[in-house]
This record gives sequence, C-alpha cells and structure tokens, in this order.
Amino acid sequence: MKTTSLIALAAAVAALAAAPVSFAQSPTQVQEPPPVLPPPGAPVEPPQTPPPIVIETTVDLRSGGPQSPESEADARKEAIGALAEAKTACRRERDRQAMNACLRQAQDDYNAMLGRGSPSRRAR
Repeated sequence: MKTTSLIALAAAVAALAAAPVSFAQSPTQVQEPPPVLPPPGAPVEPPQTPPPIVIETTVDLRSGGPQSPESEADARKEAIGALAEAKTACRRERDRQAMNACLRQAQDDYNAMLGRGSPSRRAR
C-alpha cells in the first residue's frame, strides 16, 4: 500500500472513533413534533383537488355496438350459465305447475338471449 492511502485510512478510523455515538433506548422516547395549526380565527382553506381527467371518445351505437366472435362466445357462455342458474332456482318451487312455468320462462329467456325464436312462439 502507498503511504498516502495508509495515512488517509488512519485518519478515517480516527474520525469514526472520535464521533459521538447515540442510540435510542426505546421507541417510546422518540417524540414527534406537534402538528402545525393555523392561528385561531384564520380562514381554513379546503384541500385542493386536482381537476378530473376527461377522456373523450365517440362510440357509434346505431349498429348495436361492436360485434366480434369473442362477444358472441361470451354471450353464449353467459346465457348457458344463466339458464343453469335459473333451472336450479326453478327446482325449488313447491308446486309442479309453478316449476314448469319457471322452467319455460328460463328457456324462453335463454332463447331470447341467444337470438333464437321461442319454441312457444314458433310457427309449427
């Protein structure tokens, strides 16, 4: 090692040894500064909120919205799930006629959701 680096190292060690070291004994001894309050009678300003971000888009809904194979598949899955849920609910009906009416209504709703004609309204 060079002499200058040994002297610098010795000076750094001496500076660290001479520095006062203080440790907090417990977190309860640490005091937070009191909050700054405005003087009594001073007007209090409400916090300022940033202006809202506005995103303008134009959507043409005359065509019925976007049509894609994904949306048709999603609609089909939703209709199947809704029919299964309705059938489960219909089975809880106490009366046989009420259960049949409920199941018929569930099937009609399913057909309407998929754009099919209802079996009760089809020309035979």
